[in-house]
Amino acid sequence: MATAASLLGIALTATLVPWIVRRIPYFQRTDVLERRRAKARRPGWVSTLEFLFLTVSEIVLIVPFYLIEVHFHRVLHPGSPFLPPQEPRLSLDLAFWLIQLFSPLMAALPLGMILANLLSWSIKPLREAENEIMGKGVPGYTWRELNVGLLKTAAIMVPMSVIFAFLSLLRL
Repeated sequence: MATAASLLGIALTATLVPWIVRRIPYFQRTDVLERRRAKARRPGWVSTLEFLFLTVSEIVLIVPFYLIEVHFHRVLHPGSPFLPPQEPRLSLDLAFWLIQLFSPLMAALPLGMILANLLSWSIKPLREAENEIMGKGVPGYTWRELNVGLLKTAAIMVPMSVIFAFLSLLRL
């Protein structure tokens, strides 16, 4: 029964999150909608390679962040497991456990996107395919503008993730 409830919760989340995100006013702005349409016009191989680069970049960054967090957990709490089993109920301990689990992902997300952009930009055919779409005057859809936005996001998310991870390690 618990497995069915978990699967239902995952399916519901996967369905509702995109629906909710698209209703946030930022994602309804004309420039954001135009960027989304421009990305949809890219050739399939470009999207596939960029997704592959993003996946690899995220893995390359999440693993070291996770290992660093595990190391600090061992220093602060010797002999206790990094992620102890949690009861499937809402509690403050569960919140700290989730923060500890997802902090490496949140720190790596914008940095991995920047790394994936650098990888895709370093491959000439991929760069030329992107430039063909970027050269059509879509507002906010230049390589520089996209990466400056990601750097601003990283400047907020990475320190916040580190602070939250540290606080959750102190709490557990």
